[in-house]
Amino acid sequence: MAKRALLDVLSSTIGRYVRDLDEEKLNVAVWSGKIELSNLALDTDAVNAELARQAREAPNLAIPLRVVEGRFDTLKVEVPWARITSRPVVVRAAGLKVVVEPHSNLTGKQHEYVYDGGVNSSVVSQKSARDIRGAVLKRKRESREHSLKFADESRRRANAVRKLAALDNDDRPKATA
Repeated sequence: MAKRALLDVLSSTIGRYVRDLDEEKLNVAVWSGKIELSNLALDTDAVNAELARQAREAPNLAIPLRVVEGRFDTLKVEVPWARITSRPVVVRAAGLKVVVEPHSNLTGKQHEYVYDGGVNSSVVSQKSARDIRGAVLKRKRESREHSLKFADESRRRANAVRKLAALDNDDRPKATA
C-alpha cells in the first residue's frame, strides 16, 4: 500500500520524464526514507517537449539539442520523515546516459550530427569530429571572405567619393583676393 502511494507521488513528479515507472523498479524502505529506482528510461518525447517549451519562453536560452535516447542506472530519493518540514528531500541520479542530436527547438530543424552526451562523449553518427571541425572552419572562412569583400567594396566606394569631391573642388572657381 505504501509502495503504491509512493509510486503515485513519484509518477506525478519525476514520472513525467521517466518511461515505465512501475513497482518492480521501485525499491522502497518507506520508514527509513530511502527510495531507490533502478534501470530507468527517459521519456524522450516529454523531455523534448519541455526543451521546446523552454525555448519558446526564453529563446535566447534555448538549448540546441534534442534527446534521442536516455536512461539512468539509479535514482535515489532520501525523505527525512522525522524532520520533513525542516530538512530537504534529497534526490540523487547516478549513471545518466543521454544520446542527443543537434536540433533547433526554435525552428524545428534537425541537423545531421548525433552526439552521445554521456561522460565519455563520442560521436555516434557517420560524421567524425574532424568533419564537424572542417565544416565549422569552412563557415568561418566563408564569413571572413565575405567580410573582406565587404570591406574592400566599402574602401572602393570611399575612394570614389574622395575622387569626386576632389574633382568638384577643382571645378569650382577659385576666389581671388
